Order: sequence, then C-alpha cells, then structure tokens
Amino acid sequence: MTGPDADSDRNSKSDPDPELDRVTAAEIESHIVCPRQYEFEHERALSPRQSDRSLIRRRRRELLSDAIVAGLRAETDDPAERVASALERLGDRWGRQSTSSPYLVDAQEVYDQAVAREAIKSYFDEMGHEHAENAVAVDAILSYDLEGIRYEVGVDAVIERDGTALAVRYVPNFDGILNVNWYDDNIKQYRDGSKYFPRQIASFATAGLAIRSLQREYGLDARTDFAYISLVEDSRPAYRADDDVAVATEARHFRGQYEEEEGDLARLLAAKATAIVESRTDPTAAEVGFGDIRERSCSYCAYRDACPDRIRSEVSFAERTGSEPVTVEDAMRVDQAGGDSK
Repeated sequence: MTGPDADSDRNSKSDPDPELDRVTAAEIESHIVCPRQYEFEHERALSPRQSDRSLIRRRRRELLSDAIVAGLRAETDDPAERVASALERLGDRWGRQSTSSPYLVDAQEVYDQAVAREAIKSYFDEMGHEHAENAVAVDAILSYDLEGIRYEVGVDAVIERDGTALAVRYVPNFDGILNVNWYDDNIKQYRDGSKYFPRQIASFATAGLAIRSLQREYGLDARTDFAYISLVEDSRPAYRADDDVAVATEARHFRGQYEEEEGDLARLLAAKATAIVESRTDPTAAEVGFGDIRERSCSYCAYRDACPDRIRSEVSFAERTGSEPVTVEDAMRVDQAGGDSK
C-alpha cells in the first residue's frame, strides 16, 4: 500500500514490474460502461467536451476529497483544528480554480461553496474524526497481483479499527453507485443481459478491487470492507438562523455484497482485465451486447459525438442488396451531398 502526496495523481501507476501487466480500477470501470469509452479515455486519451453538470460534479468530488484528505492529514488531535485545516484547503483550492466557471450565475457558485463547507463539517461530525484517529493511509493506491496482472485502485483513506480494515472513497452523492439492497446476483444479471446498469456494476468492481487488495494486505480472514461516503446526498436551505445550508452524510458499505457475489465478481474482473491487456475495445463484440450500450451508456457518454460505433448505428441504412454495408465514410459523403450515394 502506498500513500502518495495529496497533489499527486491517485490513479498513477505503482513501481514498475516488467513481469506484470497493470490494470487500474478506473480502466475497468470505463471498460464495463463501454469498451470504446475505455479506449478514448485511456488508450487515446481524448479530451471531450463536458456538460456544466458533469464539470460541477467532478469539481465537487475533487475539491471535497482533497479538502477532507487535508483534514485527515492534519497533525493535531484537536477536532476543531482538523476541520479548520480541511476548510482552509477547500478555500485555497476553490480560489485557484479556472476563471472559466461552469456555473450559470454567481449565486449558484456561492451556494455550492456553502454546501461544500457544510459537507466537510458534517462528515467530520458524523465519522471523520474517528476516521482521522484510525487512518493508516490517505490518498493511497492499493494493489494485488494475480495471474500476471497487477490490479490497482485508488482510495481516499484506509482506516484500521478493532482488527478491521476499511477503505473509503468520497463521492458527492450515490448517483451511479450500486445500491447493495437491490439484488443478490447483480453481476450475474448484468452479464447475462437480464439487467443492465453498467455504472453501478463498475462501482461494485472498484469496491471489489479495494477489498481484494486489503485482503492481500491483512489476510483472507481479516474483516476488510470498502465504503463509498456520500458527502452531499441531500442538501437544502437550513432552517436554523446560524446556518446557510444543511447536508446529509451517508456511507454505503460493500463487504456483505462482496461476500455474496465474490465468485462472479472475480470472473468479471479477470475478463475485463484480460480485455484491457489485449486492447479489445470493440463495443459491438461486448458480451452484454451493443444494443444495451447504445441505449443506456451512450446517453451520458462525453465521447458520443465522436464515436464511430454510435454514428454507424445512427446512420445505418436498410439492407442494400448487392452492396457492402454502409461505413462511417459513406454516411459522411451522404450528409455532404444531401442525398444518397451510389
């Protein structure tokens, strides 16, 4: 387990080992959602245009996790000083943000900053001080090796208590995070096509990678767990005169679901890691079927306007007897000519 500096890339690779292929949780998440999205994010590293909503959500997650990590790292036993360190970090980072703001009006940004401040205070009041007192790593990369592949996952903190080890990741809310009360066979239903919720399955994959990494560190018999901590699951104007907003902090633990679906999860992780190592990125060959990907994943994909598979599916023609299937280049010529190309 390694703990890089707060400003380093949490998903950066660990020390190189020429004998192992490396696969990160971020890569597996992306490949589960769509193999082509994985290619654009991790092999070609394109920079897509993002909506204001996506930018605000990413900004919230980065600023909140960074500020809380600063609070966890504070060299003090005083809870008030710990919170003050986190809030100071938030203020410094917020002030250094780009002048190109995703907010429509200034009042929206003022409110969002107030929400972030209350989220930090709420987290430390609810569980953060206990986490800080028992943290053994913050902003860490966990890993394990299996069958020639090193699996890596970034977490915000690892907490030890009473013989247990808990890894956590902070998120603004549970949007896209698996609800562990849904089914006992989430991965099986995803892989056989009876249910399709790729982002939620991706979040489960990350949880599983973290738990398996902790097991490597602490042993298979240790009580290891992973939790997403939602910092702004609910926010609203406060009804007390001394507060501007009120927020709710919640933790969603995955140990029970991991034990329920451990075998299916291990097979999914192995399949996705192998596909990544072999650079298999054709979504039309994905086991879940391109129809599901097109109907569900394309709608929120930042790369959809540049994706050849989506474009091909949108502009495909009916059967053309005696001719080859229409390609993206054919479709572009049709569009430019304003009619059919023959």
